[in-house]
Order: sequence, then structure tokens, then C-alpha cells
Amino acid sequence: MAAGLATWVVLSAIHLRPLWIVLGTAAVVLVAIGSISDRQGATTLALLMLGLAYAVALIVDSAPLDRGAPVFGAGLLLCSELAHLVPRRRVIEEPGLVGARLLRILAGALLGMAIGSVVLAAATVRLPASAMLTVAGAAAAAAAVWLVGWLSRTSTRR
Repeated sequence: MAAGLATWVVLSAIHLRPLWIVLGTAAVVLVAIGSISDRQGATTLALLMLGLAYAVALIVDSAPLDRGAPVFGAGLLLCSELAHLVPRRRVIEEPGLVGARLLRILAGALLGMAIGSVVLAAATVRLPASAMLTVAGAAAAAAAVWLVGWLSRTSTRR
């Protein structure tokens, strides 16, 4: 999954491709290290590198809103969850538990992709600027950050 995301960045970039190749390769190696050795810090760093490479490549190339962003985001989520699941697979004793977890991971990624697509579509709508619209956008961003924090706390309690 990480290799596919790194390839996406390299193929979609116009400028600085050697840099994206190096960063993508390093990210793939870090995901492998994190998955094999259960070092989540390596996986986190790899996903951060991939996400930043994607965003910076878009900025450097002066690209408009990328319609593929929700797919890339879902890929990051899948990569993270699968890298987190691999070392724990040895601990899980019930065979059906892994399949159920994989289905939940896939459903979460698809839901995230759908929500990202709606947000992207809303971002392309031309609305007159107003203070109320700015406040609504800031509130939505704050709610999204809060939701991610809440989800990360509840998932570590299990």
C-alpha cells in the first residue's frame, strides 16, 4: 500500500521527482520496519512523509484541488491500519476476528473516501465570502480535528 502511495506521488509530480522517489522509498522502508518490528513510530513517520510529499508536490507544481485526494487519504488510512494490524495478527487467536477487523478497516476507508469526496465537492462550490462562512469553516475544521483525537483515544482503550 505504501509503495502504491509513493508511486502515486512520483507519477503525479512534475517537478522534483528525484526527491519524491527518495522520500517514497524511505517511507516504504519505514512502513516495512514498523510492520515487522511493531514500531509504530516508524509507520507514523512514513505516513507523515507520504502525506507531506503529496501535499508539497501539489504546491510545488501549483496544482489545483486534486480530485484524487480522497482516494489518497483513504490509502493512507488503509496503510496505517494494515501496518498496525500485521504485528498483532500473531496474537489474535480466533480466525474470524482478523477478517472482521479487515472489513471494518475497509469500511472506514471507504467512508473516509466518501466524506472526503463530499468535502472536496463543497470546496469547489463558489460562494460569496462572508464572516459567517469563515466561522462555519473554522468550526468544521475544529470538529474534524476533535473527531480524529476522540477516535484515537477510544481505539487505544480497547
